[in-house]
Amino acid sequence: MLNSHESTDTLTCPKCGHVQPESEECSRCGLIFRKHQAGFAGDLGAGRIVIYDGVKEKKQMLLVFLALLLAFVLYMEVRSSRGLTYPPGILIKSEPQMVLIKDPKPWKVGKKVIFPMVEFWLQGRVLCSERYDDDPLSDICPIDIGLGWGPMSDQSIIDQLDIVQANRKLEYSVSDQDHPPPSYASLWEYVKNVHTLPASGDIKKKVCSVRTGDLIELRGCLVAIQENGQWTYVSSLKKEVGLDHTTCLIFWVTQFERLDIKSHNSDN
Repeated sequence: MLNSHESTDTLTCPKCGHVQPESEECSRCGLIFRKHQAGFAGDLGAGRIVIYDGVKEKKQMLLVFLALLLAFVLYMEVRSSRGLTYPPGILIKSEPQMVLIKDPKPWKVGKKVIFPMVEFWLQGRVLCSERYDDDPLSDICPIDIGLGWGPMSDQSIIDQLDIVQANRKLEYSVSDQDHPPPSYASLWEYVKNVHTLPASGDIKKKVCSVRTGDLIELRGCLVAIQENGQWTYVSSLKKEVGLDHTTCLIFWVTQFERLDIKSHNSDN
């Protein structure tokens, strides 16, 4: 029997499997346990480094993914701002049409009284557009659309111009001042800045989704607007040359349609 003061603790050599009482080295293979434990601890430390590198690599992959996603979004924004393009040639040949309303009946939208003046129909190519939400007209007119027809629907002409919406006005310039397009001054007979008043929520959703280059058809009436007994906005009814605020259309839109270029050209 073992005396009570004798140790009964044993250990197993991790190298050869020999079982023996506790000591500093294996009596069979000579393995120094302390050195082996130090090496094992070093391996654990290396394992921890590998785990850390894996987390770091995942973070780097996530950053790369986010960068690629941002680049894609920016690309789509630029692509959308450039709008649709077409081969050279006039896309919209028809002129706008209007018919005098013989017995006009006004209606109210909020504090504004809307007076219809003429029934109006227009097909055009979207040259530009701008949304508004913080000016006196934005409650009934959330978007202005620059529309062109005839030569101002021709890609070869449009490519020579810079056309933008700003502050409820349509502004334009020649891309190359030394080489303006033919009959430059008369081109503006074929452009209108349309203050678009959607007659319903559905029409609003459609007109606010237009993009540059869209071919669209609008029907409704040109109107005058009175507020607090004062005439605040009156649509132009004439085919003036120029694009200042006096030649803008105040257009109450009851019908909106996108035109397909193939079927539209075949109809014309």
